[in-house]
Amino acid sequence: MPEKNITDLVLLVTLPANIVTSFTLEITPDTLKDCLWMLFISIGIQFFCVLLGKFMFRRQNEDRRRSLRYSIICSNAGFLGNPIAEGVFGGVGLMFASIYLIPQRIMMWSEAWPFIPEKRTGRKPSKMCFCIPA
Repeated sequence: MPEKNITDLVLLVTLPANIVTSFTLEITPDTLKDCLWMLFISIGIQFFCVLLGKFMFRRQNEDRRRSLRYSIICSNAGFLGNPIAEGVFGGVGLMFASIYLIPQRIMMWSEAWPFIPEKRTGRKPSKMCFCIPA
């Protein structure tokens, strides 16, 4: 049970606080341009992953295909990636990592979430999308 409390602390308190702090940096026109590039690159990668997932796992059975497609669309980069980016590159690195993850989060709760069957969660995915933690 303590692992869940630590995970909740990281996901619900520490990570959002670090992200908000990273956006308090002084933003210059060059930084804004770099942020837009990061966003466009991330969008491109997400679309590539969706297409790759559609073609790569066609021969797998339905349950396995769902899991594999979800895993190729949604990495766990946000959970450990953001603290690593902040540790290595400071606040600017965390800001870029957070921007990079925006399209991934959108894909996770729209394109990838329906891959998880209702029987595993006990709730319909469409209802779960309205209960997303911040």
